[in-house]
Amino acid sequence: MSTRLRVLLLSFALVVVATIMAAAWADAPLNSIPAVSFAVNNVTNYMGKTAVIAVVNHESCTISLTGWEIELEGPREYQGRPSRPKGTNLPGHAACLISMDFPTPYWRPPGGRRWKVVCVARRNTWFNRLCIRAAKLPRVGGWIKIPPDYLIASELFSP
Repeated sequence: MSTRLRVLLLSFALVVVATIMAAAWADAPLNSIPAVSFAVNNVTNYMGKTAVIAVVNHESCTISLTGWEIELEGPREYQGRPSRPKGTNLPGHAACLISMDFPTPYWRPPGGRRWKVVCVARRNTWFNRLCIRAAKLPRVGGWIKIPPDYLIASELFSP
């Protein structure tokens, strides 16, 4: 194989790698919190408190949402965990409705207290999935950084 052909193949390989890397970073920024918003649609009173919450993904990539919780403002005097949805994969520019039960006892102080929804978000881009799989490989796993998870909280809602 001639030197010119080797240089041509090497430059072609570099162009392909650069294109793949540019496409991976253009899909979603690496170090920013995913753009997810929350809105309360309804809070029911019958037999306990259940909130119906709209979740909107403002990103172009799919976002995986896990670890759902309702946090109450003030001291933590309630017991138990609320019922919560399992992991949710929300496609880009899409919305979904979830329902969550409040921890008990919820209405201890007069007039209730404010609350917020908290969850863990991770971008599901093909590059992130590739990094997670490659990090499990024995020889190269220590060299690859796993994409971060982000803790996302809504604004405080009134009862």
